[in-house]
Amino acid sequence: MISKSTIDKVQEAAQLLDVISKYVTLDKQGKDHAGSCPFCGDAGKPKKRPFTVNVAKDLFHCFKCEKGGKGASSFLMAHKGITFPEAIEMLAKDYGIEVEYENNKPKPQQPKRSKEKFVSFRDQQLQASGIPEEAQRCKVRLDEDTEEEIDRYQAATINEPGK
Repeated sequence: MISKSTIDKVQEAAQLLDVISKYVTLDKQGKDHAGSCPFCGDAGKPKKRPFTVNVAKDLFHCFKCEKGGKGASSFLMAHKGITFPEAIEMLAKDYGIEVEYENNKPKPQQPKRSKEKFVSFRDQQLQASGIPEEAQRCKVRLDEDTEEEIDRYQAATINEPGK
């Protein structure tokens, strides 16, 4: 997990206007900045753009699609469809901030799914089951192996030695 101090440093350094300007051309309109919405694509009228950025309050909002939020990390999460930790890491990289993790633990890695291991395991189970070969071929539909089946296989093999 990313340390609180890193999150604070990144959020303090990341300027909302700078981050959004990488994706949207913004014009100054009074105290705010406005432009085409990066979410719904609406350009609006030249004097009345739907997407606004309030630098003083660190807010962004589209008056057409109603998407909005506070801070650069919130914008990246909405625009790129990423998680909060991913947004913090992206901003830290952009602003040259070293990401520290709690207890000096590296970023947790999720075990990789192995469809090949799953298919091999399933085939072994089918052969050992005594089901006739024709019935096995009917049962095996590689394109229909669901994520749930692969998860069950992984859960069953995590504690097996040699896996």
